[in-house]
Amino acid sequence: MSKKVIKAGVGWALATTVLLQFLLVVYWFAKPIRIGESRCNNVGFKLNINEVSKEMLTILPRVGPAIAENIVLYREANGRFEQAEDLENVHRIGLKTRRLIEPYITFDGAEDIQ
Repeated sequence: MSKKVIKAGVGWALATTVLLQFLLVVYWFAKPIRIGESRCNNVGFKLNINEVSKEMLTILPRVGPAIAENIVLYREANGRFEQAEDLENVHRIGLKTRRLIEPYITFDGAEDIQ
């Protein structure tokens, strides 16, 4: 084999090794967040859905600023939420979102999450 072919082969092997190492580092450190995971998982208490602010509501799973605003507007227009099923009356909250939120909310006071 000629020296050019060997050098080209070494170059490709080196480039491939560097690329694989880069991809492994990216995969290792950039772990994706699964849908439905919440920053609320580590809080250790439940949020009172009838009293918390719009900003606090955004720590619930699948609740961003828009849905948090909808919850507050619904609460102001219709009064307190009595049960988790009442959340399904809020625009953009359906059964799946309600079920994701339910473990992290309370309707009367603070509770510890077991």
